[in-house]
Amino acid sequence: MYEKKNVHYIIVPNTEVESKKDEERPFFLRIFTSDKVELVELPKTIEQTFVGKWTPQTSGGKRTVNTGGENKYWCRNPQYFLNLKKPTYLKIILRKKGGKKIKGVNIGL
Repeated sequence: MYEKKNVHYIIVPNTEVESKKDEERPFFLRIFTSDKVELVELPKTIEQTFVGKWTPQTSGGKRTVNTGGENKYWCRNPQYFLNLKKPTYLKIILRKKGGKKIKGVNIGL
């Protein structure tokens, strides 16, 4: 038999549609479990959005180049300082704007 450990999940329903961002979008959340669980709604979060873009002058790409050496232009990438005053849960979402996926163009933290 396996050892049971406490596991915590945060469920984030995402009903956002780019063309109707401010419209209310109802949803149903159904959870089926084999054991009793506790489900509570978390308090409202503090949300802050930064809009930026990579340009040929501000983009250094990955920290290392494909040959394994250091990329001296990496520090040109946009940078943000995050200062947390106390322990907190943190979720960071980096989303590429625009519709279609562009082959060979990656995005990441």
